Amino acid sequence: MAVTPGLIHRQVAGDGDPAVIFVHGFGCALADWAAQVAHLSPRFKCIAMDLPGHGASPVPDAHTMQALADAVNRVKQEAGTEHVVLVGHSLGTRVITDAYLQSPANVLGLVFVDGRYYDGDPAEVLTRMTALVDGTGFSGFIERAFPGMFTERSSPQLREQITRRAMALDPGYGRAIFLESILWDCTYGREKIGQIRVPVLLLQSTDIDVNRRQISMQPGMRTRYMDVVSELVADADVKVVAGVGHFAALEAPEEVSREIERFVKRVSKSE
Repeated sequence: MAVTPGLIHRQVAGDGDPAVIFVHGFGCALADWAAQVAHLSPRFKCIAMDLPGHGASPVPDAHTMQALADAVNRVKQEAGTEHVVLVGHSLGTRVITDAYLQSPANVLGLVFVDGRYYDGDPAEVLTRMTALVDGTGFSGFIERAFPGMFTERSSPQLREQITRRAMALDPGYGRAIFLESILWDCTYGREKIGQIRVPVLLLQSTDIDVNRRQISMQPGMRTRYMDVVSELVADADVKVVAGVGHFAALEAPEEVSREIERFVKRVSKSE
């Protein structure tokens, strides 16, 4: 797998049209998509990228969602293929939505992996989430939040690895991106999701219960995010990835890979 240097670190594998661009979540990195890249790259060009401020990509001057979307569109422009499919996990679902809306040309479809949707008054949500992040400092927030994204069946080593990686984020940058991503939903999430005009595959693995704890999805369950996407996107295929935590691409790699492959074949009419 070739490593492409530059301000946006990425790894490229395979060839063929469309290119599948993989965008990780908050505090994560391109390595989270290794299984999906290995599965799809024999047939399609696969590009896994580190968002600005994550992995091997430096912290950008602008601590904004716009900067993240701009980075995705730069990678898309440099992909060297006629068409692309954008795949995003968690924070990445919002980032690829913004990237698509800013530059819809040549985008065949979007894949959302375990996204979230926060309703509520933006000012109230910002106050609550700021207190959550600042209560014990950024590192304390990560130490509390990330272990809860796994289940009892999750590998302890994976839980520790993912949590420690998130703690390596620049605290000021991480705080700004987290808070802006939450506000994205309650400020203009519905408006932006409603502007999607390409097929969407949504793979949902967790929900938040009444005690604000993350729980594994089971067959037949629905989340607010699933309902919003189903309501607003004309061509939305919504599926549950059952029995795993938030990092479905790592904990159910074969299932997630198969679903993405099926979707890419459908939207590219490549059977």
